[in-house]
Amino acid sequence: MIDPAEIEAGTRIAQSAPLPQQVWLTRLVPRTTLHSGAILAIIMAILVYIFLWRTTIGYRIRAVGLNPHASRYAGVPVSFYQALSLILGGAFAGLAGSVEVLGVQHRMMEGMSGGYGFSGIVAALFGQLHPLGAIPASVLFGGLLVGGNKMQRAVQVPSALIDAMLGLVVLFVVSANIWARKRARRREING
Repeated sequence: MIDPAEIEAGTRIAQSAPLPQQVWLTRLVPRTTLHSGAILAIIMAILVYIFLWRTTIGYRIRAVGLNPHASRYAGVPVSFYQALSLILGGAFAGLAGSVEVLGVQHRMMEGMSGGYGFSGIVAALFGQLHPLGAIPASVLFGGLLVGGNKMQRAVQVPSALIDAMLGLVVLFVVSANIWARKRARRREING
C-alpha cells in the first residue's frame, strides 16, 4: 500500500497514495480541519443514545455493563451482550478511523491516530459516560488540546507541562464526580 511516488523517490515513507478529492469529506470552515465528520459524530452520538436508552438490547447492554452477575441471575446472556458491545465499539472505532482518513489525512499513514483513544476516554469521562454528554465534553477537551498545542508553538511551553495540565484537568473532573457521589450518599444516610 506504499505510495508508488514514494517508492520512486526512494523515501519509502509508510503511507498510501492520496485519495481522490471526490471522496474527501467537505470542509465546514475554510482553511481549518473542521469537516462534515463533526456532523456525523453528533448524529452517531444521538443514535447511540437512542439505541442504549430506548431499546431492549440497549437496556441489556447497560445492565450487563453495570452488573454482569445480576444480569446473569435475571436470565440475560451476559457473554452475548459483552461480545455485542465489543463488536459495536470496534465498528465505531473503524468509522472514526475512516472519518479521520477521509476528512483530515486523505491517505493511510503510519501512526496517524495520535492518541485518540486516550482523548476519547477523557471526553467520555467529561461527559459522565453518557453519549449526549460526550458532545460538549469533546468540544471542551478538543479546545484544551488545541489550546495546549498553540501554547507549545507560540510561547514555547514544554509539551510535558501541557500534558501535566491536561492530566490535572482530568483528575479534577473525575475527583469532582467522586466527591459529588459521596456527598449524595451522606445526605441519603443523614437525611
